[in-house]
Amino acid sequence: MITFQQISLDEWKIGDYRPIALIHRKADELFPNRQIDFFEHWEEGLGKAKSAFFITSNNRQFSVTEILDRKPPLTNIVVLNNQDTVRDDLNEVLGILGLSYSDLDFVYNYSH
Repeated sequence: MITFQQISLDEWKIGDYRPIALIHRKADELFPNRQIDFFEHWEEGLGKAKSAFFITSNNRQFSVTEILDRKPPLTNIVVLNNQDTVRDDLNEVLGILGLSYSDLDFVYNYSH
């Protein structure tokens, strides 16, 4: 069973991380049985947001970022932009969150 834990921004390994999927739910709703500490910040061009960072037991990092004051809610799932691993990364995150592709409102397609 793959598990995950929240990490701080200081623990986040820098890389080319990008939103890969969009879901019209509040970020809190993705973690119904966990207490998650989100930090608020400004997303350029989108406005006020809140994010949280995680690492899986397979050493995959991901984050969730909710754009606040949006109706309906708008949350991005963010993973490493690496064509060799992005699909596996997203599949792992979806499994952890108990989601499937049919729950997503949009999946981004990065070509590089």
